[in-house]
Amino acid sequence: MLKTIKMRTAMKTKITTCRARLTRAGLILALAPAALASDVIKANNTGNLDLGASWVSGTPPGASDVGVWDATVTAANAVLLGASANWAGIRITNVGGAVSIGNDGNTLTLGASGIDMTGAGYGLTLGCILDISNDQTWNLGTRSLALSGANTGSGGLTLTGGTVF
Repeated sequence: MLKTIKMRTAMKTKITTCRARLTRAGLILALAPAALASDVIKANNTGNLDLGASWVSGTPPGASDVGVWDATVTAANAVLLGASANWAGIRITNVGGAVSIGNDGNTLTLGASGIDMTGAGYGLTLGCILDISNDQTWNLGTRSLALSGANTGSGGLTLTGGTVF
């Protein structure tokens, strides 16, 4: 009888330990997407935007990320997508020159974060195919946004400040 009690106690301990580990693993997995969503900073190069080397973190932005050009980029920056991409948005801040994403036949889908150029010192040119799939705001501050590629999508668009041509 003593052996049976010891075995039951040992089994209960193992089950409790397994439940605790599963609970922790579940929490980690549940929080992982939120932890991954972030600003992704453009590296100071002209590599295609689908390449990890084109971004400070070594990973291109994803659907829940904002591609950010900031002071890391020290001069005008003309780049290509390299592959179709889906980002939450684009932010241009105190970059060292105008930013241009050229047309290489790939599509940039922008999510609800839209375009934020309130801190920009230079304009933005989007020559790529642009898909506006969600309602979004483009806040251009005092800068200009040139759209020269095909634009598609059913999302609503609110423009604030700046000039679009």
